[in-house]
Amino acid sequence: MENKYYIPEIEDLHVGYEYMMMNGDKWEETVLIESDFFGSLTQGYENMFEEIVTKLRSIKVPYLTREQIEKEGWLLAQDSILTDDFEIGIFGINTLKTKTIDYTPKNHKLVIKTYLYNPEAPEYLFYGICKSINEFRTIIKLLNI
Repeated sequence: MENKYYIPEIEDLHVGYEYMMMNGDKWEETVLIESDFFGSLTQGYENMFEEIVTKLRSIKVPYLTREQIEKEGWLLAQDSILTDDFEIGIFGINTLKTKTIDYTPKNHKLVIKTYLYNPEAPEYLFYGICKSINEFRTIIKLLNI
């Protein structure tokens, strides 16, 4: 079975970052909040952020899934027949342009494109790697979608 999680880099962490943290013998979903970064002297650490950095091996982030993208409001357009790839599309609000997402879970390649009438002549808005919902949300926000 392919690994469904990865350990994030320290520079990826920010307020709102979703991750899973080991609590005793089980993984719990949690989100970094602003107070995690500022002095709450717990368990000998200056703050939770220092604790997270120290215990980075106890943190994991799920790779981006189709379900997470759909939960963000994108609608499934079509599945690829031969691979795990899928295409998700949504119509832009107050515009004639269609925006689509092609995502390949195997290598985390994300392509976001838009087109007016002809899907064979798209404008590429993003072409790159997107490992988790955290990066996905950042990309969508930066593209103002």
